[in-house]
Amino acid sequence: MFKLSRKPTNSSQNKEADNNTEDQSVGKRKFIFYKYSKDISLAESILIGGNLPLFLQISNGKAILRDNIDLDRQLILPPDKTEYLSKDYSFSSIDEINFYIKRASKETLDSLFVKTKNIWKKYFDTDKKTLDLCAADTIFTYFQDKLGMTHYLFFVGDNNTGKSNALSVLEQLAYRPLKDVNISPANIYNFLGQEEEGQGIILEDEIDDIEEQPEKMKIYKSGYTRGSKVTRMYDSSASGVNKSKPQKRFNTYSFKAYTSERQPGFYKAKGFVERIFPIQCTAGNPLFDILEVVNDAGDKKYKKLIRELEDLRKLLLIFRVMHYDEPIPDLNLSIKNREKQLCKPLIRLFQDTNVLKDILDSLSKFIADKRNRKLNSLDSFIYSIVKDLAKENNGYRLTNEDIWEIVCTLPGNAIPSKPHSYQTNEFGTVSKTLISRICEDKFGAKREHDGKHRILAFDNIGLKRLEDNYLPIKQIEILNKSKTNTINTINTFWKHIESKSDIQTKNQRTKMDQISLNLKESKQSNLENTNSIPNNFDKKTNEDSDKVLEPLKVLKSALHNSEKERESHYLIYLNSHKRKENSETSQGQAADDYEIPYKKPFFFCVEHPNIKNIHREEIVRHIQLSDLHKKVDGKDFEA
Repeated sequence: MFKLSRKPTNSSQNKEADNNTEDQSVGKRKFIFYKYSKDISLAESILIGGNLPLFLQISNGKAILRDNIDLDRQLILPPDKTEYLSKDYSFSSIDEINFYIKRASKETLDSLFVKTKNIWKKYFDTDKKTLDLCAADTIFTYFQDKLGMTHYLFFVGDNNTGKSNALSVLEQLAYRPLKDVNISPANIYNFLGQEEEGQGIILEDEIDDIEEQPEKMKIYKSGYTRGSKVTRMYDSSASGVNKSKPQKRFNTYSFKAYTSERQPGFYKAKGFVERIFPIQCTAGNPLFDILEVVNDAGDKKYKKLIRELEDLRKLLLIFRVMHYDEPIPDLNLSIKNREKQLCKPLIRLFQDTNVLKDILDSLSKFIADKRNRKLNSLDSFIYSIVKDLAKENNGYRLTNEDIWEIVCTLPGNAIPSKPHSYQTNEFGTVSKTLISRICEDKFGAKREHDGKHRILAFDNIGLKRLEDNYLPIKQIEILNKSKTNTINTINTFWKHIESKSDIQTKNQRTKMDQISLNLKESKQSNLENTNSIPNNFDKKTNEDSDKVLEPLKVLKSALHNSEKERESHYLIYLNSHKRKENSETSQGQAADDYEIPYKKPFFFCVEHPNIKNIHREEIVRHIQLSDLHKKVDGKDFEA
């Protein structure tokens, strides 16, 4: 949301000016945002105690609360409770925030996906692939501004099919939703704002007449990708400050979902239809009615379910703030153009997760459905006519009559009053003008005339390039994944330890590898008898966690208690640690006194309390350097 001024708490005192003017006391213009991230760590607006508006940032696992963001010529403020157009995030205290930070540090995209899908199952009775897409999209909304493109969900069905319930689940779990019926373009402009994109998402119920709302349809057609703007005249005269109507540019990008009793007409709303994944809703039997749950009337069972919804929603927000600055690597897919734009953001987010296959299967199903609808369209039919006629005539110069004669063989009826139109059973009324427009706009044909007939001249190469658009698709695949060198650090664990290419020299690397191998062989027998890591170790619930902990188990059995202090002092000089300027070393100095690059996942060492924020690959180096130090000093530790 982007608003021009905060509403005064007392209209008779301290009335604030419109945002088009500057605050005379501090010389700064005041703006209100749900979230802000330009040139600073992500700040999310929240309410403390239900009423106190603050911005939340998280640094080094600690919550930072501030009542404003003071910039050069601007003062960014969080909205108060009365100014929220979306569902707010409210915490009882900073202690509750820290509680969620501790929990979120142990979560992965996999674990959040499971939690989210389990909740969807309770309220939306549908097939597995649809549930997978809905759960993945719910999490995606928290990273929509990072990924910059999105598809839309379109729940379609008759009354009593649960389509509105699906939208209500998104309202309860997704990122800052504006949910309403008949949302006007002005509502959208005010909500998505002028400055930072991705202030929230839009959920519109009962959008049956979208084809008759051309302005809103243009917003939705452009709003699937970041950077799209719409320019409008902004009337500020109501404030009495400025009688002019300056032009303003508003954002349109955000994730969106809709409900309707029917799908929009393909030709009247073609651009909109190309951006949606229709979900056909049928009468089902969900475990709970979410509308009854959110209106619990004091029922204890429903209150518990409400707490479950609120708990996951807060957890997703904290997870977003903690991981927002981490890179999301690019990848190549087997699909292209619009289909790639609709699917790739979700696949990028969930790459290297256990649930990626389920998400790929789900997206493949919806893309295949869209492709099949396209194959049954008039465009596809005309394309097949052009290809066949060009092959028969050994050329790509066709007359309108050539194509029209075949169109008129379709089941249907001639229209006596309109000799150049034909009423088809499948495509409705088709005219010669429409056929020519499709050939020119879709297939690149050029109009010519041979003196007797109008000619459509097609480019052979251009037609062949279009062929992939009219072929069925079975499965989306990730191509050339090995070329993406960056690891997706939104996941709490890497699947494999990164290469040791950053060890200072080739000789050191060879030596380290040999030491690691010797250490593993000499200490392997200790693994079976080693006690488990103490409870105070922050063990992550990941399939690789046991492998990650093995080196620490070896270290636990290899190091003598008397050497802990000396080893802790030495190992603080791990390769990834950069000592702060003018900082003196001392025995047992805390790792906080050193600059440590922001790398996740990170761990601390049970045996060396001063060693913390150790990157996963550094665990191996931790043990390697320990063994190396032992060899250099000529001392052996008791195994």
